[in-house]
Amino acid sequence: MSENKIKEFIIAIDEYFDELKNKYKKQRDDILDVLNENVFVTGYENLFDEGMRSYYRGRYKRAIYYFERANKAVRGNFICIYNLGLSYQADNEIDKAIEHYLEALSLKNNDNDTIYNLGLCYLSKHEGELAEKYLKMALDNSPQDSNTKMNYILAKIECGEIDDAIKMAINLVKSNKTYIDFTLTVAKCIEEQSFGERDVENISKVIKLLNSYMKVCPYSSGAQLEISICYGKIGNWDLAMKHSLKALELDGKSYEINKQAGLVYYCSQNYEEALKYYEKALFINPIKNFEMNYNIALTYEKMGKLSDMERKAKYILKHFKKHPQIRSVEELLKKNNNQHVGESGTDLEEEQDIVNASEKSAKK
Repeated sequence: MSENKIKEFIIAIDEYFDELKNKYKKQRDDILDVLNENVFVTGYENLFDEGMRSYYRGRYKRAIYYFERANKAVRGNFICIYNLGLSYQADNEIDKAIEHYLEALSLKNNDNDTIYNLGLCYLSKHEGELAEKYLKMALDNSPQDSNTKMNYILAKIECGEIDDAIKMAINLVKSNKTYIDFTLTVAKCIEEQSFGERDVENISKVIKLLNSYMKVCPYSSGAQLEISICYGKIGNWDLAMKHSLKALELDGKSYEINKQAGLVYYCSQNYEEALKYYEKALFINPIKNFEMNYNIALTYEKMGKLSDMERKAKYILKHFKKHPQIRSVEELLKKNNNQHVGESGTDLEEEQDIVNASEKSAKK
């Protein structure tokens, strides 16, 4: 069978299985894998076309394979190297994506798409200075591009330039109200990098930003949740509880909100209420949820329900054997067992004293 006939056959199979959508997706992919392995694709254009086709189908490893072959066929081709970077980025191989974007820039140093994507790659690696550098270049080239502005703001947060980031976010929203939800993203990013007393100032700025957001979106459960998290981080559990309850009123079925409510009550030493919300969070998201199961075990311990804690801990040990925090569960169970041993030892000593006393009375 000729190469063209094989390609026509592949396209026909694609069209047939596309009609069946996801029902036969796995079978379709398996058939195409076997066929493509036997297709002798040659020539830069054919290789590049196969790469693009694979990329747009979300088959990034296959796209990389064809773009690599195309790159070998025609060395130093900017568009091929750029698409290699794009495919590696989509496949979450960020270091290789950066390598190819840098190579693409060496061939075409003013290409804004390459500069922008390079900035995104560095941002995903939390390399703030490099992310800020390239996203600033991209923004200078395209000052009206809102996506570039937003990612540049996130890069500034990564670099610790909180005041500038907040100012830019507010100006962006003022220029276009449709970006109001980005304020919440900015607040969340700053909050995630701020811990305890050393970052009280940043947390205060986030709370102020969130309050301004609430004026525009007064029924935002997400904003109430973030405010609760912020107050919790600086140890103000009363205000954390206030906003957690407001968030629950707005969205009582949210996993994150119920989890936060459980945490607030736990840290406020109201373990009955903490257990209630932890169990609700687990009910909402029961699949492989180590965190909630462990939080429930800790709450049982605080409540003095050691048999319930032991039952929950054993469940965790059975179902989450490879979890990185499994050792903490083992230690919790060990501590509980040691308490039982101590209590049992005391009981035995008391029983022995009674027996000894009885024997002495009998001898007399």
